[in-house]
Amino acid sequence: MKQLLILSALLGFQLPLSADTLSLIPQPNEINLSENRLQLGDSLKITSEIPELATLVEFCQQTLNSKYPTASQGDHPTLITFRQAADGHKLGDEGYTLEIKADQPITITAATPAGFFYGFQTVLQVLPDSIEGTDASIQTLNITDQPRFKWRGMHLDESRHFFGKDFVKKYIDLLAAYKMNVFHWHLIDDGGWRLEIKKYPKLTELGGFRKGSGQGWRVTELAFPKSMEERDSTEVYGGYYTQDDVREIVAYAKQRNVRVIPEIEMPGHSLPAISAYPELACGGDLVSDGENWTPSKQNSYCAGKEFTFTFLEDVLKEVMELFPDEYIHIGGDEVVKAFWNQCPHCQTKMRELELKNTNDLQSYFIKRMEKFLNAHQKRLIGWDEITHGGLAPNATVMFWIGLNAIPETVTKGHEVIMTPMNPCYFDFAYAANSTESVYQWDPVPAQFRGTRFEKQFLGAQGNVWTEWMETTDRVEYMIMPRMLAMAETLWTESEHKNLSAFQHRLNNHYAALDARDIHYRMPVPQPNASTHIFSGSTTVTFQDPPAGFRVLMTTDGSKPTLQSTPYTQPIEVSEQTTIRAVLVKGDRISEETVINCAQFVPTPAEDRRPGLISEYVEGNWQRIPDFSTLENVTSSVIPAPSLDIRKRDDHFACRFTGYIEIPESGLYTFSLGSDDGSILKLGEITVVNHDGPHGFTTKSANALLEKGIYPFEVSYLEITGGQQLEVSITPPNGVKTQIPASMLSH
Repeated sequence: MKQLLILSALLGFQLPLSADTLSLIPQPNEINLSENRLQLGDSLKITSEIPELATLVEFCQQTLNSKYPTASQGDHPTLITFRQAADGHKLGDEGYTLEIKADQPITITAATPAGFFYGFQTVLQVLPDSIEGTDASIQTLNITDQPRFKWRGMHLDESRHFFGKDFVKKYIDLLAAYKMNVFHWHLIDDGGWRLEIKKYPKLTELGGFRKGSGQGWRVTELAFPKSMEERDSTEVYGGYYTQDDVREIVAYAKQRNVRVIPEIEMPGHSLPAISAYPELACGGDLVSDGENWTPSKQNSYCAGKEFTFTFLEDVLKEVMELFPDEYIHIGGDEVVKAFWNQCPHCQTKMRELELKNTNDLQSYFIKRMEKFLNAHQKRLIGWDEITHGGLAPNATVMFWIGLNAIPETVTKGHEVIMTPMNPCYFDFAYAANSTESVYQWDPVPAQFRGTRFEKQFLGAQGNVWTEWMETTDRVEYMIMPRMLAMAETLWTESEHKNLSAFQHRLNNHYAALDARDIHYRMPVPQPNASTHIFSGSTTVTFQDPPAGFRVLMTTDGSKPTLQSTPYTQPIEVSEQTTIRAVLVKGDRISEETVINCAQFVPTPAEDRRPGLISEYVEGNWQRIPDFSTLENVTSSVIPAPSLDIRKRDDHFACRFTGYIEIPESGLYTFSLGSDDGSILKLGEITVVNHDGPHGFTTKSANALLEKGIYPFEVSYLEITGGQQLEVSITPPNGVKTQIPASMLSH
């Protein structure tokens, strides 16, 4: 038998299977794959002698019956057996083993229902599209598998835009299919209150419907009707979930091993509740907080009124009855405290408790809510702003922006969940948070890997904020295929991950997503290199597209359309050319891939000196500026690109120019890791464009180069936040390294 690392299964996904390859996402952590095959019978039957699994067995059998019309009808079934793990097993709470042997039952061994559920997903993946006929067989194998992280989540904001029960179930199905186990349901925010609370019916009657059409997102214009008469006579947008809806969804998720974590925002982002119940607002004369990114009206509960806490405790009592999970997410983010600063109730409370400032008042607020939740056997999660003013003693922190607080948080014993904007915000454009950057990210910061603190990193999730997602199609486009990369990042141990292998396997999943009617982002053509600099001629080729897709292209630099030329054979290029290509499927068309081809112009070797010319300038830009138009630029010579030349930490730009010596002809990969934007050019050709505002992420591109000396330029932009720049090269058949100073000159 030969040992291979392969991928794990998806609920209900049947993908092509060959004798030596399985396209499974996320990848299992260990597999033995043999050359033998198991001939399938004329039906499929699940068996188990474990009484506690009766409900799961019934669910799994129904799944098989719905996918295979003959699954329950034949006289010679293939048996799928659930077997209890022996004492002393090391499968954990969600692990399993799967054994497929010739002429024997398929056997799943686990210690928990979750383990059996995930083992069954793998079986579904391995099974062929049809079990009818004499040729239906599957690969024999042995898998031992369990996840790296216990929190493998996806978030969905339904306050800004409301999608309804059917879509939420479809969303949960996707999570279960990819072995994700947490649905973070963002039900309350400034855009609307989406959860029925029986004691306070106006929360949904009025707070569930904002004025306007719901198209677009204009936060400063958010407003809600003040009465049912106004609601019925005004254009409004919204909706909400009844408590029966919630019970139905929670039960649906539980059957699929998905936990549902509600988020009840407090003390900020609470405009709908304050609009419906004005007694929750602060006193004082302030009308607007003066910010442009918040509602023009007050959206933070008054922290000085006892009624605020009575109201929230009443709400949470009903929430806890609906959601059985141990966690309740209370938000805690982006609390604009201008109203607290001038509110007589808040100021009285601060004097009474001897609080120094409104950060301390927020800490008091969060600690008080945690004490209430803990008394009801619930645990509090909040966004990382809950660290301001002092962290509640038992809180779990979900980090999205204040990453500098991670060391203190974990050293004090708190558990954390990682959701940094880059790469976890799936509302960001793919150019900012690419599928590749999600896959290459490690949720555990480097300084904590292999330490005693690593276990406090529960996992991570993709966040889906829906200000600009008005339809379910748009949500699906923004999450797929990034969600698949997140699923593998959270399940598979780092040493078993490989980006190119993942991308190859991903190609086999688009047909399955089509079968589920998922409006995913189209894949793009994959050329042998996006930059070709050559002497004589070069050859441009494209990888075979996923099944059902075609490559269409132009060679004159024009934009491809559905009527453009199909790619059928390698393209020989002997002069400067721009090739633009897209993938199409039906009437859908992908984003462009651009291939720049140019003749190599040798640079004389003499009169070059070590190092690059560095230029530095300060200013406020959102994109890298044109240095030729700037004043007050200072310059120096440094060995290699470095941000040590900066004179401050925000609002500056750098450019590094000179030459790079390529020691041999072949395919090179250039990589830019930056926070914020960066661009790498060879001569006039942009090889890597990683411009714009974003946290630290890496973007790479291939260049097919001749041996020689090339004009070289790296530009960098820092807006605010962290400052980081890494410029790397991977030579032909080599390893990725920072570009050494020995390759650079000016």
